[in-house]
Amino acid sequence: MSGISSGLLDFIIHFISQNVIGSAIGGVLLVLFLAFRSWGIRKLKSLCSYFFILRNARKAVAQKYINGTLREGDGLWIAEPIHQPESYETKIAAAKILSIANLKGGVGKTTITSNLGACLSKKINEGLPIDERKPVLLIDLDFQGTLSGMAIPNTEIWPPRSNDSHSTRLISNKINADNLVDLNYVADDRELLKIIPSYYELAQAENRLMVEWLLSNRNFDVRYSLANILHHPQIRKRFSLIIIDCPPRLTTATIQALCASSHLLIPTIMDKASYEAVNSFSRQVETFKKKQLCPHIQHIGVVGSITNPNGNFAENIFELQDLLNASWQNGGVDGQVQILDSNTFIPKYKRIADNFGRGIIYPTVGNDLPSQTINERFENLSNIVKNKMQL
Repeated sequence: MSGISSGLLDFIIHFISQNVIGSAIGGVLLVLFLAFRSWGIRKLKSLCSYFFILRNARKAVAQKYINGTLREGDGLWIAEPIHQPESYETKIAAAKILSIANLKGGVGKTTITSNLGACLSKKINEGLPIDERKPVLLIDLDFQGTLSGMAIPNTEIWPPRSNDSHSTRLISNKINADNLVDLNYVADDRELLKIIPSYYELAQAENRLMVEWLLSNRNFDVRYSLANILHHPQIRKRFSLIIIDCPPRLTTATIQALCASSHLLIPTIMDKASYEAVNSFSRQVETFKKKQLCPHIQHIGVVGSITNPNGNFAENIFELQDLLNASWQNGGVDGQVQILDSNTFIPKYKRIADNFGRGIIYPTVGNDLPSQTINERFENLSNIVKNKMQL
């Protein structure tokens, strides 16, 4: 290629040297030649970059051989390079951010998020002067918007079709720390409880962000978009605690939540069908930690939800803890995933189920046993979270 270009350039220079007309025509040819060569180099570089990006994208989702058997790999979310934010460990240590997550649906994540937030907003600010009180912020990262509907029964706040929900803008890096201080709603008429709501377009945003990041040079790490905002000093100054309701899927929003969070709480139904989901998710989180994606996230534990109010869970706790410990011994989880005491388990009461879309149930008014049990369980759980997170 270089030999052909050199020969063509020699011919043009010789043609220019012959006469005036030749000089004019040769000059044009020289300009065209140099322009074409520059354009060709740019196109060649662009093509090489394109194939490099495609190769990396394929590598991120590729299968791999494990003990001679072709199996699914670790997943695209631990694809390298991993660009942690500056002073990431220091900011995580200062952050008070709790993700409530489990990749299995229907395990009470939203019920726990809303009522735990209500309980902690009261406990954290109890006895403080009015000017020193700071609200708890709830973030709904499930596109179904169940938490949003529970915390804000008035559906008039949902965005018109011309706008995206605040959660979509948040994970898309379209809200900065100053915006976030103002772009939230009072949850269930409780001034010390705020919420960032979501809506169905969040699902499309998650897919778009994943594909854009996967097919880019990945200099901007979409996995830390939420961390970059929530770790800002302005956010820590404004809110005493942030609780994130994660979707039951390993989506872009879930990854962003885990990378932003200082702590993790895993709700589950206390039956054998749900144990493997807890175990699998715990192993996944441990993989993320070992790969340095979210190495500093700490476990609050596993809490039972939608449980029989009169049940004895000693055997269930033993079975699930034994499963988690076995995974740890085999290099699965880090040994810190513990089942919380059954006095924190959230009971399956009709009044909790019936309260969806009608506000947050805690504190439940009444002297009957269900009311007392509901309040007591959320208070016990909030005490553990408060102590472990040093709130």
